[in-house]
Amino acid sequence: MAFQRKLEEAAYQAAGGKIPVQLYGDFCQNKISSQLGGVNPQMRGEWAFGDVRSIMPEPLNQALIEAMEGFGHMIHAFDRPDALLAGIESRTSSPVRIWRDEQFESEVRGLYPCGEGAGYAGGITSAAMDGIKVAEAIAKRYAPCPADQE
Repeated sequence: MAFQRKLEEAAYQAAGGKIPVQLYGDFCQNKISSQLGGVNPQMRGEWAFGDVRSIMPEPLNQALIEAMEGFGHMIHAFDRPDALLAGIESRTSSPVRIWRDEQFESEVRGLYPCGEGAGYAGGITSAAMDGIKVAEAIAKRYAPCPADQE
């Protein structure tokens, strides 16, 4: 968590509290971008050019460059110089799993833990699927269909 806080502080500092944005080519050359290329930021919130490279330790920066180049060999233009790097995704899932029964309810009656944060999914799609299963269980319990009452 201390490392996460350090990354988040560095990201905040990199663009004065806005989302730091840097062109991939400038990231590789270790210079702050001054203008956009053919790719425009598509995010909510204010952004500003900043030193994204300064946010992470250099071994992580080198790993990111290697990964971008690797993907660039598989996906045309993935590593184009005007691709944008923005901020840092520093949030992680908890390694904790909140217990729930066969009806998806926890020991705290009326509480239905689900998705990634509750320990039942590993990503967006599986969290959505888990949420659907839990919603169906809740609907069945509290608003049974007439066919279920027969």
